[in-house]
Amino acid sequence: RGHRSQRDVLTNLKNPQINGVRVEFSEKEPNLSEGGIPEILAGSRVTLRLFGSNLTNDTLIVFTDERPSEDKSCTRIKSDEFK
Repeated sequence: RGHRSQRDVLTNLKNPQINGVRVEFSEKEPNLSEGGIPEILAGSRVTLRLFGSNLTNDTLIVFTDERPSEDKSCTRIKSDEFK
């Protein structure tokens, strides 16, 4: 395995990607949408496992019910920040 330069590490930190989510625990049973997507009720305590790349212990995750705009930034954040 090669050694990564500091520049490579800093570049990767700017581009985290989430490729999948699994509900590992939920106080209330998740509902499945018509498309088979788990929907968790607001106020329910859950444990989620995120799968992706360039995620670190300092990556902040928030949830929204709005599709991203062209610049892919969320304008209606619906949750607290999670690490």
